[in-house]
Amino acid sequence: MTRGLRLVASILSLALIPAGVANAQTVQAAFAKGGRVSVVYDGGMSGTLTVQDRRNGAQLQLGGINLNLAGSRQIPISGGYHAEVVYDGSTVRGTDALTSNSDVFTGGTSTFYGTRSGEVCDIVDNFGHQFRATCSLTRFEYEQDDSGPGSRTVMRLAAVATSAVDLVEQDRINQQAQLAAQRQREAEQAMAAQEEAAFQAMLASRPAASRSQTTALEQAIAQDSQSWLFNRFDPGSVNSVVVMPASNDGLVTVRGNYSFNGGAPGWVEARLQAGVVQCVVYWDFQDSCRPVMSAPAPRDQASGETSTAYQSQREAEQEFYRRQTEEEIANTYNRRNNIYNSPE
Repeated sequence: MTRGLRLVASILSLALIPAGVANAQTVQAAFAKGGRVSVVYDGGMSGTLTVQDRRNGAQLQLGGINLNLAGSRQIPISGGYHAEVVYDGSTVRGTDALTSNSDVFTGGTSTFYGTRSGEVCDIVDNFGHQFRATCSLTRFEYEQDDSGPGSRTVMRLAAVATSAVDLVEQDRINQQAQLAAQRQREAEQAMAAQEEAAFQAMLASRPAASRSQTTALEQAIAQDSQSWLFNRFDPGSVNSVVVMPASNDGLVTVRGNYSFNGGAPGWVEARLQAGVVQCVVYWDFQDSCRPVMSAPAPRDQASGETSTAYQSQREAEQEFYRRQTEEEIANTYNRRNNIYNSPE
């Protein structure tokens, strides 16, 4: 064969590979060399179901002799056929599924394994059926003859390839993607560490808050903690309070550390106007600066009940905190879900 004829034959061979096959040349080379290739086929099934006719009147008794007048009858069957096959060297394994257009034949699924030589596969399925199939990157075909008590099913299954993947190449690509994702995560972690170091350096350079500012911050935390659902503020734990860079609205922002639940660390920022705390931002609720929640109202000495106005205010504050808690729980779930589903 001349070089030109070889080129034409190669082009024709590639043209027969379905459009769903990624990197057709790579897949074809892997299949020819006995590499690991996964192919999906879709097509149809047709055949006949031969059954013994047991209709009324099919039997005639003459003396002691029974005569079968009707014999057997053939019922056409047809349907769809789907197969997913993995070729690995000389071995082949896969699954297939039959869908039937007839009520007398229900179809079903099976698994199979066997050996491959070129484009011929000798296969055994999980029901013990043995058959020889034409198996290539373009088609998967075989005939099956299954006999049982009172029936015989003969059918031809033919399907064309709709997609094919070189599994070795896919593994290589996946490994490269995982390495790239790991490098990206490491770069993001390094950047976050640098940003945190720069932020801590900035905090260390900020002037310390005044005694009155520190007292106002601690009192705000103590008052706000009366409405906390889960945590308990450690009184006297506020420390390292500094004045943050000035903002355009003229309010002063102070930031300090504190502990809760017997030593768990946290931080809080408060915005002050004329020395009075206007709102606070906690380490675990950083989305907005919210008002300080009120402590439980003193009861009226005569009636022992809180005022209606205060109860309404308290209910509004609790609703605000409830929404914040639900949003934080949702955000935490989404962050964890993204971490669990990120490529390793």
